[in-house]
Amino acid sequence: MKSIFSILLVLVCLKSAYSQNVTVGPGEKPLRISMNKENVDGSPYFNEAYSESNIKTESKKELSLKLVRYNLYTQQLEYTDTDHAVYAIQDSVTSFSLVDSVKTKHSFVKGSDALGFVEVIFEGKLSLLKKYIVKKQVVEDFYTKKKTAKFIRQNLYYTSKGGAIQQFQRTNKGLIKALADKKAQIAAYLKMEQPDLDMDSGLIGVFKFYNSLD
Repeated sequence: MKSIFSILLVLVCLKSAYSQNVTVGPGEKPLRISMNKENVDGSPYFNEAYSESNIKTESKKELSLKLVRYNLYTQQLEYTDTDHAVYAIQDSVTSFSLVDSVKTKHSFVKGSDALGFVEVIFEGKLSLLKKYIVKKQVVEDFYTKKKTAKFIRQNLYYTSKGGAIQQFQRTNKGLIKALADKKAQIAAYLKMEQPDLDMDSGLIGVFKFYNSLD
């Protein structure tokens, strides 16, 4: 009996050590997530599939985890381990990487406590940041009047210069306002090039042009 008890104690200790090795945050204790599925259409995740992630923390830890997802609704990283439970990686993460549904790699950094995680999609004197969020909305069918909860994904964009971060609207007017110190040049560029501002590539072109100016 004593031998069995000893084996069980060792297994519990090993499991605890595993959790502590892959969990970051105050107290180094994993936050287990309830996986009771809500009756909500759509997905709250950056990528529904788990993928490998390289994670850095405020305490200079570097972790490489095999099965990680980014929950855009809660703005938390989640991982699963050998017991198939799902845990939240707590709030000392400073950067991480993940792939999207077409296997393109994205790198995220913590912009500030208020802003949370963003992707730097163009880096220069004036950088371009992108934040992915999901909101839960209730939509009513026009004919049946049936109400359905849905996860609605949105992308927000920010400029970053010298530590100052400013949100802007992804329109000609919004860009001219955000890049007001080069207002005339930006207005002329938008008129001549007519970039597709619904695409990240169009925004990146504007920022490349702005950063090329004296």
